[in-house]
Formats: sequence, C-alpha cells, structure tokens
Amino acid sequence: YEKYRDANLPQPMIPILQNEHFNFEELESNLGFIIHDDIKAFLSAYWFDMIEGFFMDRYVNIHGCQNTESVINDIITGFAMGDKLFLSDAQYWYLGGCDPYSMYVNNTTGEVMGVITYEKQALPLSDSISNLIMSMKCELGF
Repeated sequence: YEKYRDANLPQPMIPILQNEHFNFEELESNLGFIIHDDIKAFLSAYWFDMIEGFFMDRYVNIHGCQNTESVINDIITGFAMGDKLFLSDAQYWYLGGCDPYSMYVNNTTGEVMGVITYEKQALPLSDSISNLIMSMKCELGF
C-alpha cells in the first residue's frame, strides 16, 4: 500500500447488489446442460470487478461480472476453458486463480478445484464457491 499510495491507479468497483435475477434457462438450453446452483448464485448476487485475497497462504483472484452480457460471456468462456482440462468426471467452469493453480468449479458437485493443466495436477480447494470466499483473507498494509 505504501509503495502505491500516491499512484494514480483505478479504484476497485464497490460491489453492487443485482436488482434483477439473471434467467439462466435460455443459456442452459443453448449449452445443452444445467449450470450448478452454486455457480448461478455466485453470478446472480452482485456486480463486481474482482475478489482478491489469500486462501491457504496463496494469492487468489476471482474474476467478476459487471453486467448481464459479462455473465453470459463468463459462462460460455468459463466452460470452454474447463473443456480443455484433463479431468473427465464432470464439466468444469473457470472461477479464477489460486497461485499457481487455476480454479475450476465442478458443475456436478459445486466443488472448487485447483488445477495445473499442463502438469495434470488437481487438488480440492473447497466444497463450494461461497465457502472458498468466506475462507479468504485480505491483507492491507496500512
């Protein structure tokens, strides 16, 4: 914080409560499968830029959504990224990063996995997105 205190950096977006529930039915119909309720709840609560913090002493960043179009884009690209995984037990949706892992959500169970695709390595991080976020810690250097 001290190092960048006087820098002219963009301010993070304050989360904004979504006033309309996003309708996933058409998107699910186009995709050909049902999206896990935890993913839907995560993408339907707030508009935000990013959630950053630490989980298990690792830096974590979870990408956000700022509008309806970004929800659609996020779902489509997130599952496309998950299709490239070596895991074949379910469909996976990209959530963000947990250094050095990429985080994916198992669309069947809602479990969050840390994955290094090129090393074919995966480890369970949390049983849900909400538990992962609740377990994250923020550190501010004031």
